[in-house]
Amino acid sequence: MNYCWRGPPGAGKRFALLELLEQKARERNIPFRVQNKLWSLDKPKEDDIDEDDDDGNVANKDQIPFESSAIHYGFDISRMSLQDRHIIRPILERLGKGSHVLTKDKTESRILVFYHIHLLSTESVIILQSLMEQDSMDIQIWATSEHPLPLRIAHHFQEIPVGGKDKSLEKIQQRIRTAGGNPEILYSPQRLFDDAFLRWSKTGRPVLKEVQSIRAFVYECLIRNVRWIECLHHSLLAILKLDIPLSKKYIAISVLANQEGSSAGQTIPSYRIPIAWEGLFIQIRDAISLDISSNDEVGSDVITSVELPRSKSQGVSKKKEVSVDKGAAKPKRPRVVKKSSGGGE
Repeated sequence: MNYCWRGPPGAGKRFALLELLEQKARERNIPFRVQNKLWSLDKPKEDDIDEDDDDGNVANKDQIPFESSAIHYGFDISRMSLQDRHIIRPILERLGKGSHVLTKDKTESRILVFYHIHLLSTESVIILQSLMEQDSMDIQIWATSEHPLPLRIAHHFQEIPVGGKDKSLEKIQQRIRTAGGNPEILYSPQRLFDDAFLRWSKTGRPVLKEVQSIRAFVYECLIRNVRWIECLHHSLLAILKLDIPLSKKYIAISVLANQEGSSAGQTIPSYRIPIAWEGLFIQIRDAISLDISSNDEVGSDVITSVELPRSKSQGVSKKKEVSVDKGAAKPKRPRVVKKSSGGGE
């Protein structure tokens, strides 16, 4: 059975997954101990994954960290940057070569774990789909996700919901307090978006000099390893928290709805990422600005596709239409009358 624990960041998805792994280990009478190792991508053999645990190892460009036990291998998609399609394939190609992952004996099979599986690129999802359709009887894949699974592989998994606050962040902040530090300097990416959107909603019309600050905000998000799908999710929550007219919220949300690559398993080309981020934030900045109304020119192209709320006495809401001035009608050309050779008209 393939499982996927789905819930918000830090809610305890990995903890629940490891608990079930430990239970499976007890059923097989195998000791359960998680070790952190390095997976070498440039080696076609299995020797590099069977080395002793060494916390002093530092991963280079041809190595990625992973966790291992007697019954599982665990990989974190968020640690693969945007190169997961180049990493997933060699990992799957080497399964079964002494690792006891693809075996007919189910009691000895090792489980393959993917953390943050919602960050997989489109190419990686296709590779994973092919594996699960061809070797579904010989492999178990467990995963954690913050968003619904891609449609290509969703039917292969049994989803387990996990709810709650960000316990991981609270634990780290508590350690900082214990050490005498200030935990306020460490906050979730959602707070980064909340502060930026609140600042934009309280300022006037956008001006050209703001481009540099918006670009700085984009790279601050990228430095924090916020992915495109996470950006859209954080933006939606930040917009819903704003104290602005409902019509402006509809315009800002319609901007998000029109973005491409907005679901799990979908990616946009890497060279277009900064352009997509800047374009998104500029449109949202225009939509939630203080001095811009819903009837203004800014955002008029998206408000036509948004149903604005009306009172019950007005009946069913209708789409707001924007009149377009097509210009003055062209005057008719004067008819030229030629005289006939006979002298008549």
